[in-house]
Amino acid sequence: MASIIIEGHDIDLKRLYIQSEAQNDDVKWFKTPYDIRRCVFLNNKNECSIYENRPAVCRTNMVMSDPSDCATMDGKQRPIRLINTDKANMAIMAGYTVARTGGTLPYLLWKTLHRFKGPRSPQGESAMGEVRHRLKQAQNTVSKIFSM
Repeated sequence: MASIIIEGHDIDLKRLYIQSEAQNDDVKWFKTPYDIRRCVFLNNKNECSIYENRPAVCRTNMVMSDPSDCATMDGKQRPIRLINTDKANMAIMAGYTVARTGGTLPYLLWKTLHRFKGPRSPQGESAMGEVRHRLKQAQNTVSKIFSM
């Protein structure tokens, strides 16, 4: 995901930063306003802008229950029925084990963007410098808003 952003895929980094502040705490996540919790990869038509490269959580969570059960606008989580994806879930857990980390997509993506080294070329360094600059700007802007 980080490489897609570094290669120029535009997302709302301020929203990603706010989302990442919940880390892996679902109570903090659901206290975050609904419009801020919206996936940073959804376009203005609510379509996945990275569908071909979507994260594993999006590939494996195939909901069988009524779509209204997925709505979290009121900050409440409801039980939903998922298709059994044991093999996919095992592969994801193996990935987390090897990576020695796991968590929510916004939290992991924000951490990865800060650690990402990028390609060893002038273009790569330039792109990475721009992303680091945008990350710092987003963090500073949000911090100023919350300190008011």
